[in-house]
Amino acid sequence: MATISGNFLCYSAASSAQNPTKITSIIFTTERYNEDIIRLNATINFTIGPETGGNFTVGNGPRYLFVKYNGNFYQSNSNLTLNLGPATGTSRFYSTTGTVYITVGKNSGSGNFTFYIQEFLNSPGYGSSKAMIWNGQNASGGAVIMSGSSSWGAYVPPVVNPKVSFSSPSNNSIYTSGSVVNFSFSITKGTNSLSSWTLYKGTTLLKTENISSGGTYTCSDIITSDTTYKIQVNDTSGRTGSSSITLKVRGINGKPTNIRVGKSLSNPGFSPLEDTNFKVTWTKPSLGTGNSITSYSVIFNNKEYSLENVTNGTISTAGLNLKANQSYSVKVRAYDFSGTSYTESDECKINFISPEFISEPKSDSSVLLEKTKISWPELKTNSLNSDLLTIKYSLGYAIVEEDTIENYNIIATNLTTNSYEWNTAQISTGSLVSLQIIGEVFYNDIPLSTTTKETSNGNYLFKGNLPIKFSEIVFSIPNGDYYGDSSPMNVEYNVDTKEWNLNNSILNFANSLSVQCKMPSSWAESGVYFDGVKIKWKKGLYSGEIIQTSSPDMVNPFIFILNEINAPLLFGASGESIRFEIYSLYETKKADESHTGIYIYSAEPSLSFDDYPGTNGFIRANLPSIYNNGTSIPTINSTIVRNVNFLEHTLGSEDYQLKDLRTDNMISDVPVVGFKIYATKDKNDYKNGQIVNVDGYLKQTNGTVTFEDDFYKISNSLIHSGNLSAEETTPGFVGFYPQILDDKNYLRQLFFGNTSTSLKTLSTNETFYYVITAIDALKQESKGYTLEVKYDFRLAAKFQESPILRNNSFSKVTVNQKTGYLFYGQTEDGADWIIFEWYPAFNQNDYLANPDNYILHNNKYYLKYNEKNLDPNFYTLYKWINNGKVYSKKLTNNDYIPKIETIDGVSVQKYVGKYQMNLKDINVDEFFNLTLMPSYIDSYNEEKMDTPRKDLYPISEIINEESKAINFYLSCLIPASINYDSNERQQGEKFKITLTIKNWGFSDDGRISEKTAIMKLNNSSLTNGYIEKNLVIDGEYESKLLVFDFAEQLKTIYDNMPFSTVTTVKVIATRSLVSNYTYTTGTSTIVTIFNYYLPANFSTLSLRKNKVGINYSDLTNVEEALYVVAKDRIDSGNDVGNVAVYGDTYPHVFSIQGNLDTKMPSFSKETGEALETLQKASIYMGFYTVNDESKPYRVGSFGIEEGQPYFVYKGKYYNDNTPGKNSYEQDEDGNKIYVKKGYDNKDYFEKITKVAPN
Repeated sequence: MATISGNFLCYSAASSAQNPTKITSIIFTTERYNEDIIRLNATINFTIGPETGGNFTVGNGPRYLFVKYNGNFYQSNSNLTLNLGPATGTSRFYSTTGTVYITVGKNSGSGNFTFYIQEFLNSPGYGSSKAMIWNGQNASGGAVIMSGSSSWGAYVPPVVNPKVSFSSPSNNSIYTSGSVVNFSFSITKGTNSLSSWTLYKGTTLLKTENISSGGTYTCSDIITSDTTYKIQVNDTSGRTGSSSITLKVRGINGKPTNIRVGKSLSNPGFSPLEDTNFKVTWTKPSLGTGNSITSYSVIFNNKEYSLENVTNGTISTAGLNLKANQSYSVKVRAYDFSGTSYTESDECKINFISPEFISEPKSDSSVLLEKTKISWPELKTNSLNSDLLTIKYSLGYAIVEEDTIENYNIIATNLTTNSYEWNTAQISTGSLVSLQIIGEVFYNDIPLSTTTKETSNGNYLFKGNLPIKFSEIVFSIPNGDYYGDSSPMNVEYNVDTKEWNLNNSILNFANSLSVQCKMPSSWAESGVYFDGVKIKWKKGLYSGEIIQTSSPDMVNPFIFILNEINAPLLFGASGESIRFEIYSLYETKKADESHTGIYIYSAEPSLSFDDYPGTNGFIRANLPSIYNNGTSIPTINSTIVRNVNFLEHTLGSEDYQLKDLRTDNMISDVPVVGFKIYATKDKNDYKNGQIVNVDGYLKQTNGTVTFEDDFYKISNSLIHSGNLSAEETTPGFVGFYPQILDDKNYLRQLFFGNTSTSLKTLSTNETFYYVITAIDALKQESKGYTLEVKYDFRLAAKFQESPILRNNSFSKVTVNQKTGYLFYGQTEDGADWIIFEWYPAFNQNDYLANPDNYILHNNKYYLKYNEKNLDPNFYTLYKWINNGKVYSKKLTNNDYIPKIETIDGVSVQKYVGKYQMNLKDINVDEFFNLTLMPSYIDSYNEEKMDTPRKDLYPISEIINEESKAINFYLSCLIPASINYDSNERQQGEKFKITLTIKNWGFSDDGRISEKTAIMKLNNSSLTNGYIEKNLVIDGEYESKLLVFDFAEQLKTIYDNMPFSTVTTVKVIATRSLVSNYTYTTGTSTIVTIFNYYLPANFSTLSLRKNKVGINYSDLTNVEEALYVVAKDRIDSGNDVGNVAVYGDTYPHVFSIQGNLDTKMPSFSKETGEALETLQKASIYMGFYTVNDESKPYRVGSFGIEEGQPYFVYKGKYYNDNTPGKNSYEQDEDGNKIYVKKGYDNKDYFEKITKVAPN
């Protein structure tokens, strides 16, 4: 605390004021507020008045306490409310407080302050601000300013303890005794470093661990009772932090045991599947201290069933769709006091049983003897673990009276096998007996279920005599179910000898089968029973049986008709073998002589399934199938539409045919007796079409064909399907030969729905189908073989006179030994035209409808002229190149006009047409022919036209001349193709240039009226800038060369002058044009421009500007192989006109550029000797010559390395007497004289230095 004492004038309103209000002291304290700020609390004490010497009011007013520290001002957080009141004339004491927060920093501990008390801060202490305001009067003096000092000490941070808290588990968590508790806790460092953590279980130290940093730590413990755990963290100064949780044990110590399930109360357990529940028992689990069980549940079939707090329960199985051949899991859960925590038992299995007998009990004979062995099938439990079960049987019987059974009497019990020999002495003769077998299932002598099976009605046992066997069985086809005089099947079986007599018949049947069962001669009706027969059959996987007993009118033999109604599975076509087993039988009678349905069978079958030696049995016949040698049936021109002309009774081609009809049945041996033929427009519903019945349409070689029963019957057998080939002369060969021109009733019915309308009235395209089926002896009909037929009954319009070319003295050309009239194809002026004429084509359909529109002259029909143009035809022009169509155009009114001619004094119609001869490819000539095809639109709005043909002869539609077909040769008319050939140039003597014409671009027959060529040689040095030479091309220039001779201009040029040559070849051709269907002529001009650069004569190859010139001169004085001419201007951004700017532009005439692969070896710039390093920047040009063998040989190089030019030459030549390892010579005595002579084959570098002029 600090005190500033004094008597500081606070206010003086006037000089006459006496005893004004004064501040007598300021008492203040300082303390740390936070790391950087202190709080200053000040008490300001006043002495008021008495303010004598005038009438002054002390007054009120807001004032603030300002504190100045280190040059900064800090204001109190609220004003100093001065309620001083009015002057009273006496002195009084007044006190108020103020708080200021001052920023001093962390490390300061003391300081000096200056206090200001005033209304606002405005340069306090200098008198320009108000001090206090009393009753609204302004103070004339300065503010109250007081100074003092205090101390507070440097900032000392607070000391923080380490902290720890449990992350898991949470407080009051519940566990089962013996459970493992996993602890996780978080540790935070305090002021000092960490040293360790310690976990206490109650007061017992459980675990400790040294640590140096905070984080998450874990440990575990086994809990058996309610326990409080404390975790404590320690730092290096001894400070600690801790956290505690309490965990409770409320679980169950053990789990339910001794689980027993099912009706057997065992593990595994068993229960009948039909029961709707099963029982579960168990032993209660052990409990810990304070623990309890609130409830149990059973887990069965993935579902939990809640039970009361008992140790047994019943589980419902209703609606669960359980299965007897599966095992199901059962577990028991015990829940603790929480109702959510539980323990679960080990798994127990329950099996469900569903016992059944797969068949009923039976005796070893169909009657009961004095001692009869009764047997029954083993009872099947249909359960897993069935080996743990025991089965016992009981056998009973009952007498059947009037189809009624009162009760069963037990014969034997506790049987463990499935048969029993029964003494039937107590059963009266003639009685019917039903047997009952009872099967019981046990588990450890605990009964689980009881199953019974009785003899069914029809299988009752009869005590008495058995019926005798048949003597003979005959299989045949019933009357009416086959074609022919007798059944194709007549198979006999002798019961006594077991012999078969097939009688050369088939073993196949179709829709029915007759079975005759004959009794021996000693047989007589019993009178006591109904006599009958039982037929059992097997066919592949299928089987069945049929019983038939005698009626009052039935006599021996018993005839049984099998059909698709009483044995549908037997008659399904599958090709599988069929066998029969046949018994004779008795059926007992009721008192009223009615049938009981109780049968007594013979001891043995008259025919068993095994009595088929030598045969596989019978076969349901397959349908026949039309077949031809493993492939399709051959047809005649099956894809061609037949054009039918009833007026002329002609076909456009041979009529449709089907030959070599055969059938194939690899399983059945049923003979085919004929074919049925349908004519239909709907091939999917052909049986509702018309049946074809025309003599001669179906024929068989060496056989007769008759039409009976709506099909063609054949007298001989067909050719076997296995025969590879057959001709029409082969016996048995069958063919179908329809004749559309016969105009038969079935076709009239097909097209018109009646038989009175003739096909001659048809004028349509018709498509229909012949469907042929095969008929076999069993009246089976095969699937149909379809022959699609197409007939065009429309009569095509035909020319009676061919179209004629109107000739305009056209000339002909012969190309590749083929001659034709020459015309020119399209250019900018168009293509050539021709004119042709024709009479309207004869339309027979129109003639039949309108005969008055025609006249007949010389056996030709001509259409009379009529302004309305009665011609029903259209005309299409076809263009054929190399006999292949490439173009067709239907003519319109813009392509032809009518014309009148007179024949026998009658005006008849004629046409004049025109055609422009365009090339398919303007660069390729064509040889072609033209045909004009008439057509018309029929009543079905379809176009009828004869098939356009490319043949030149003998069709009438081709445009001809004097009854001869015309070839047209259409030539292209395009610029010529020119190449430079050579030049002959010798100064002052000759100058010839020769061009080669590769292709003139046209063919000529005299229609080229002009061919000229002009060559200009351009060079700005010439007087007019060029010289030229004109050629008029005559016959000799029809070939390949154009020679321009400039000998007359030699004086105006110098020998080595280069030229830009321009050659213009002009061709004028006469054209064939048409105006108002009259020939006219015109011309077309074709111009060819050929440019070529002719270099100076002393060079072979010349490069100049955008030109490459090659001298093909035959002279020998060419000097340079390569001649390069500078550009006409410098293409640089820094050029001025055509002048290069020094230092910026380098207008090289010729430049070369090296790369990393063209570096040369470095060498000394002083001595010129080669170094081992490569040059950094160099470029060289090589100079070569050839040796005696004309092989290239380098003699030197010129180049620049980093600005220094060098010569590099190959080898130095030596010729001295210095001994060495060089070549040598011999003296007169034969001594060797070594001479260093010749080239040493080394590279030598020599600098090029500047030589000063003399």
